[in-house]
Amino acid sequence: TGASIIQSISIGKNSLVGAGALVIRSVPEYQLVTGVPAKLSKTLKEWKKIRISCDTTIQDTIRVIDAEAMRIAIVVGPDDVLLGTVTDGDVRRGILRGVPLSETVEKVMNSQPVVASESEGGDKILALMKNRSLHQIPVVDKFHRVIRVELLENLVNSKLL
Repeated sequence: TGASIIQSISIGKNSLVGAGALVIRSVPEYQLVTGVPAKLSKTLKEWKKIRISCDTTIQDTIRVIDAEAMRIAIVVGPDDVLLGTVTDGDVRRGILRGVPLSETVEKVMNSQPVVASESEGGDKILALMKNRSLHQIPVVDKFHRVIRVELLENLVNSKLL
């Protein structure tokens, strides 16, 4: 990317450094930095706030989707193993089928969501998201544990830097 990071400077977990940036100070977690010298451009959303269990009610799932503004909830089991995803569209379709909001999210979740592998780079994930018209995609390791959630807006923004 042509970015330069001064020796002994740390880049926080799930942070992004823009192309051509000169990083002279450590970057905290979930930050996008750009420029010379690098400055905070955007705080990235923390995906762990959208994790829910399969026994979460649909109503509580709607609250999570709404509060975190990522337009998705990630349904996980032990050790963050991905069980499914829920978007507002999944909830709407459930309501149209007559599923009460007091039911568990299992009744409306997508149990076979599109995922990306942790070994896939940003360009490949971006292409997959564009091809499937996705705004977000869980990234999983070889054990199907969620390690992050990529957002289309972040990938597009990082390509523009």
